[in-house]
Amino acid sequence: MHCTSKRGREPERSYLAKLHPWAAKLNTRRLAGITLAQVLGGETCSPISFEDFEFYLAFREHSLANLQFVVWYQDYRQRFFGLNSKQIPTHRDESIISFSSLTSNISHSKHDIHSGPYIPISSSPSKDVDKPLPALPPVYLPPVFSPAGNDRALRDECMNVISTFLLPGAPKALLLDAELRDELVRKLATNCDPDVFKPAYEVVYFYLDRIALPRFLAYSTPNINLPKQVLFYVLGVLHTVVAIIIAIALVLLVPVPPRNNRAWRLLAAFPFALGTSIICAAWHGFCSQVWYRRSVQLHSWELQAASARSFAYVNSLRGGPADIRRCVGLVCNSTDGTYRRGSFPVCIFRSEEPPIETKLRGDTTITFGITRPPVFGPEKVVEDTRILAVHHQVMQNCVIVGLCAFLMFSAVILPIPGRSQ
Repeated sequence: MHCTSKRGREPERSYLAKLHPWAAKLNTRRLAGITLAQVLGGETCSPISFEDFEFYLAFREHSLANLQFVVWYQDYRQRFFGLNSKQIPTHRDESIISFSSLTSNISHSKHDIHSGPYIPISSSPSKDVDKPLPALPPVYLPPVFSPAGNDRALRDECMNVISTFLLPGAPKALLLDAELRDELVRKLATNCDPDVFKPAYEVVYFYLDRIALPRFLAYSTPNINLPKQVLFYVLGVLHTVVAIIIAIALVLLVPVPPRNNRAWRLLAAFPFALGTSIICAAWHGFCSQVWYRRSVQLHSWELQAASARSFAYVNSLRGGPADIRRCVGLVCNSTDGTYRRGSFPVCIFRSEEPPIETKLRGDTTITFGITRPPVFGPEKVVEDTRILAVHHQVMQNCVIVGLCAFLMFSAVILPIPGRSQ
């Protein structure tokens, strides 16, 4: 498997929700039926779609090469056997006859002939040299797009795969056993069959299916990030502390006779149940507010493109010269909400006009970056019905935990003897 070493690097700040192993197991219990084949086949939606899995392997597991190798192998296997099943049978009879005769003739020759059809010469000298030679049967060459005719292209592709995934020290080198890798390379020297890659494919597929996919599903179930999770923990603890303080105050201040005054102690059970449910939601990495409104924050690609009219309006309010800043290539980090330079530009302000750079003293170009508060987002678009079912189940669990906490806390504070009059 491919894994990028992080030695010598500064620790990356992670804003992902931290889940206890038990919480991750409970969250993914309803997702046990999801397989890697379903994700690769596009049978899942956001936030567990193929694109999300790709980004997860790239930025979290740092093992995107494993997925790329699996996708390439499946495509290569389909193309290889597709050529065998569709194009070779159409010329099978002619190819067998022609190549059998051609091979027998070549085997008796002293030199290997690689170009042009072979013309046999009789071993006994001909008495009539001017007599024309008998007509030879037509020679049928193999189809152009068959594996035999396209063997060079297949070998070139296999060499590219060796340079990309199997060469030791390559950026996308797979973490395979040395013996397995060397045996695979030796077989590729004489054979381009997809079954040669099958042992390596099985190792990589096992890693993606049994290790990376469960982690990805556990990563995709929370709908909050770490700052909001910490906020929920703090709010839950504050609610429980306030509930305990209220209960102590009611026990000490409210006289018990008459016995009906004990009912006032139930006022402390409500914040205790609320705080317990909030702590449970934080433990699951769940936000009921996001689940209720079924909406997400606005992203740059959801905003209307800026036009010349909008720029003129902004400049009129500023009361100064035009200050249209250059749109740079930015990539949004889904963990902390920051935009950084990347290979995939995401322009915040888009218009049909060419970007204008503002020049200051010394011809300094102004560029800008955008940072969103990580405590408020970004939120994930939830479209997969199985993830929605998981969130619904987590919401039910939080409510049940709150009700149980309400009953248990009431059972504790009600029998306590109060102050007598």
